[in-house]
Order: sequence, then structure tokens, then C-alpha cells
Amino acid sequence: MAQRSLRIENAPGTALLQIAWNGGGELPAALQGMFTSTAEAQRVIDAWSAGRREVEVEDRTKETSEETAEKRGPGRPRKEPQPI
Repeated sequence: MAQRSLRIENAPGTALLQIAWNGGGELPAALQGMFTSTAEAQRVIDAWSAGRREVEVEDRTKETSEETAEKRGPGRPRKEPQPI
């Protein structure tokens, strides 16, 4: 049986993070929710996985942010200063 791994990723439409299984699937209740930092999410994973078999964790927060920036485009043009 292949070992499943967890990842920490940006939650869609927010500045928060969430935990997800690589390849999809339902998370245990202890891992569901939103987190303000990678360290906080990692602490929850560590607490959950204590006593369990080794679980790989992949941090995809930077990768997801870059993908989002590509989708958004260059952004709005700068406003020219108005004369007084």
C-alpha cells in the first residue's frame, strides 16, 4: 500500500493556509481548518501524527502563490499623480 502524504497550501480566496492530502481525499477532523502560519499548521500535523506511522509533509504555499500571481496578470496600472 502506498503511503499518503500531507501538504500545507494556501486556502483559496484567503491569506490563510490549510492542510490537504496529496492526491485528494477527506481529512481527519483534527486536521481540518484554517491556519495563519506554516508553523502552526505543522504543529497540528505533528500532534495528529504522534504515535502514527511517518507522514510526509509538503509545503506548497510559495508554489501556489506564484500560480495565483500568474492567473491574476500584471495588475492595475499605476495612477499618475494629479497636479495640485
